[in-house]
Amino acid sequence: MYYCTAARPTIEGKTNEDSKEVQTESLEITATPLPSGLVKVKAGANTDDTVYNGWYQSVYQTPTTEPTEQGQG
Repeated sequence: MYYCTAARPTIEGKTNEDSKEVQTESLEITATPLPSGLVKVKAGANTDDTVYNGWYQSVYQTPTTEPTEQGQG
C-alpha cells in the first residue's frame, strides 16, 4: 500500500481470573493512491528474485506507469 497513515490502535483489556479470553485490537489504516492511480501492489509466486531480494531496500512500484489496478488488488 502506498501513502499509508494509521490511527492509534484500540486496546481493550480486562482481568480474567479463571479463564483466558482473546482480547482484540483494531487499527485503522488509510492508503492514498500514487499519482498514477495505484493504491497497492502485491508479490506472488511469479515474483522475480530481484524484486523479492530488494523488497525492504525501497518501495516497490510496478514497471508500468499506467493505472492498471486503480483502487483494486
